[in-house]
Amino acid sequence: SHNIDLILTDLMMPYMDGFELIDELRTDKALKRIPVLVVSARTDHSERLSLISKGAGIIHKPFDKEELLLTIQNMLSIEWDAEAKLPALFEMDNEDYKRSIVEKLESYILKNIADPLLSVTDLANEIAASERNMYRMVKRLTDFTPSELVREIRLQFIKNYLENNKVDSATKLVKLVGMNNASYFNKLYEKRFGSSIFDAVQEDAAA
Repeated sequence: SHNIDLILTDLMMPYMDGFELIDELRTDKALKRIPVLVVSARTDHSERLSLISKGAGIIHKPFDKEELLLTIQNMLSIEWDAEAKLPALFEMDNEDYKRSIVEKLESYILKNIADPLLSVTDLANEIAASERNMYRMVKRLTDFTPSELVREIRLQFIKNYLENNKVDSATKLVKLVGMNNASYFNKLYEKRFGSSIFDAVQEDAAA
């Protein structure tokens, strides 16, 4: 019955915790534009990244009234993007925030690197952003498009693997990064590093 400017919530609650509350809010057309400030006595690194990716502000207990009011004031001055489900923080010069988003994406890609169906949509869902805004954000932070970032991590993974392991099959090798066409991936590898996967496999076989 009232217009809501901001939601202040605890993280640890019975029935529904702060993470679940934010997820529910973001699925509601009438509520998803409302900024959320989470208060908690404990948030580890992964929890902080999760809250940031969901577009929530964080304030740690214990806090005083002035700190709370200033935090709320700052949050209400930020332009919120309902489509992306993220505050427009990536428009700001916030190096920690930028680093956290890139680290989150890199970790997710590495965790799912063997999945041939890994997609841009998956990356967008991981940071709770629309594909359009995720594309813009990743390009700004890494100078790669999301697809190029996935490809770069796959190439770096194979390079590191070849440097530390013996390999007897290029086909088996590229399957480690979700690729089925060894010849195609080798062309990408040669363009990126100036050497051939097939040559490295033959050298290991000869050894």
